[in-house]
Amino acid sequence: MPLVSLATSNDDVKLIGSACNESCHVWMKIETAPLGPMRYTDRIYNEHEALRMRNSVNILSVKILSSDVGFPINVYGTVIARDSLDEKCIYLFRHPRDDCQLINSKDDSLILTGPTRGLVLQDAVYFEVDLRIKDDRLRGKKKEHSKGLLMIDGIRRTIKVKTEVENDTFVGKLGTVELRYAVIKDAVEATVEIKVVEGYFCGEVVACTTNIQDKVVLLDSRTCCVMADNLDVQLSRRVMAVHNKEKLLLTVVNQDDEVPTGCVTQTIDFTPKFNGSDVTEVTCGSVKMLVKVTWSLMV
Repeated sequence: MPLVSLATSNDDVKLIGSACNESCHVWMKIETAPLGPMRYTDRIYNEHEALRMRNSVNILSVKILSSDVGFPINVYGTVIARDSLDEKCIYLFRHPRDDCQLINSKDDSLILTGPTRGLVLQDAVYFEVDLRIKDDRLRGKKKEHSKGLLMIDGIRRTIKVKTEVENDTFVGKLGTVELRYAVIKDAVEATVEIKVVEGYFCGEVVACTTNIQDKVVLLDSRTCCVMADNLDVQLSRRVMAVHNKEKLLLTVVNQDDEVPTGCVTQTIDFTPKFNGSDVTEVTCGSVKMLVKVTWSLMV
């Protein structure tokens, strides 16, 4: 049965209601996608092969906008993306019951760890949400906060010209979930790596593009450990889609006791390419880092 047959709405983003979830998971197997990023970074292209670019989607945030048991709540479960490359699981959020994320309010985002490669928006991209609450107040009751399936229609997106931030929400059994995203046309995949070469780093790393200023959190300060020199910074996310005519903007914020303000911010821009990589040295207060961006097409 084709995936698109589940959709009944004419909207670009379609909510396939939680009532169908049990049947949906019969054909949507929980198998992790084997494809990683940077698959074509070493390939040499001629000018005509630029047509290999595809539309993509950047996931900006997933938030719990409401909770019937109030806040704070301890959340676990999964948020999964699937695209037409292999229709397999690309985890955006994956926490077992014994490793919950504390959500203090509707303003808190889930700490995402994916996608681990660029999402190809050709036919459609699907998002499966299965979030649960660990709470003694729910003893003997359903602990499912929200379970549903969202679809971004890639075919309809081909006729849209403007790129903008969009969001979609759905109501689960114990509250409402919001997915914020931006569709990126004619995209190349950017994979970010950061290494500390001098000093100690503790802070956050965010990314955006020149047209979409909403930030994608690559390293959340809530999970950041102190990184000593000669160590790679363990980014929560490291893959972004960038329109080939825009720029990738990376902002590094370092908590630094050696400066009066207590933190230092540096922003670096990178111009997309079809392949290869770019490396630049960044000084952020008392810390020096090497920032590497590897470029690749996605198909």
